[in-house]
Formats: sequence, structure tokens, C-alpha cells
Amino acid sequence: FKYSKAMQSKAGNWNFESLNEFLIKPKAYVPKTKMAFGGIKKAKQRADLIVYLRNLADSPAKLP
Repeated sequence: FKYSKAMQSKAGNWNFESLNEFLIKPKAYVPKTKMAFGGIKKAKQRADLIVYLRNLADSPAKLP
């Protein structure tokens, strides 16, 4: 998968807060991204997705 230049140039690390903001509306969080995903409006659904992704990590970050 080839990431857009906008996504590649996004500085910083992904944490719970940044991932949540991205999942609300990716194009607002990373302007000029080529991602077609519209986002997840419901907070519970975003939280569930973040917890799922956390469970896939070899060394999961502590929950806030």
C-alpha cells in the first residue's frame, strides 16, 4: 500500500487521542490524504475499534 504524501508527512506518533481524531474524519485530520474512508461518527464505535487495534499490538499501550 502506498501512503499519500500528506499521510507520510504527518508528524508525531499515533496515540489514543490522535487515532480517535483521525477516525472521526481522516481528511480533516490529514488534509490532502487520498484515503476514501469517511470516518466513524459514533464515539463508542471508534473506542471499540481502538481497543481492537490495541489488542493486536505486541506491546499494547496502556489505556488512558
